[in-house]
Amino acid sequence: MLELDEIFFHYRNERWVLQDLSLRIKEGYKRVGIVGENGSGKSTLLKIIARILQPQKGNLFYKGKDLREYSSRELAKLVSFLGPGNHLELGITVLELAKLGRYPYLSFMSPLSREDWRIIDWALEITDMERFKHKFLIELSSGEKQRARLARALVQDTNLLLLDEPTTFLDPRHWVKLLEVLKDVSKQRFILIASHDLSFLRLFAEHIYCLKEGRLVYDGEPYSFWDSSFFIQAFGVEPEMLKPESSILNSSHKG
Repeated sequence: MLELDEIFFHYRNERWVLQDLSLRIKEGYKRVGIVGENGSGKSTLLKIIARILQPQKGNLFYKGKDLREYSSRELAKLVSFLGPGNHLELGITVLELAKLGRYPYLSFMSPLSREDWRIIDWALEITDMERFKHKFLIELSSGEKQRARLARALVQDTNLLLLDEPTTFLDPRHWVKLLEVLKDVSKQRFILIASHDLSFLRLFAEHIYCLKEGRLVYDGEPYSFWDSSFFIQAFGVEPEMLKPESSILNSSHKG
């Protein structure tokens, strides 16, 4: 379905952030996670797929078609991207933000259709933002803003949903709600998540890609990754050290 072939990318004159990166996301995949340390290239990879960034070398294909051949409007119907932070402080309401997700489907000055409103109402309800829809973004907490932005991404109604650190600012209740929402949404769409939240990905992802210094070091099922040498190679620690019962964590609490 989605294929990246020998991707190289760097920012200005800096080192390569991605180098010789090739991966293939098959048609059957629905819930995929990307993990790696800070600076491993996770966010950059998502931005390249969303065509926010252009690689210096390499090619990207969606269902056999070069991603660069899609017009901006066609791409907006295909890919939606939700990045971390950057919480909008525009003088608009949650509802107005959600409505922006329908712009690829509207001609100039055309009103929203009944189907547009159905999708908007669904996205606000499923993200638990219906009761905030008339609130201005500046009035919301960080977690509420994150959910408002997720609603807009869902309203865009794309086949590919790219999420970069989607659990940032979420309290435990909405963390669980997001997991349920994305699992439900993935029945109809492909979701690719880049995150440091390993607990979330462990429950969500059906397939894992792991990056190390811009290179792919793991491509496979999650359960073969979490307790393997690949995890140690990627993060430099034993997986057991991150578990609640770890003696290291317990000793730090005692101190």
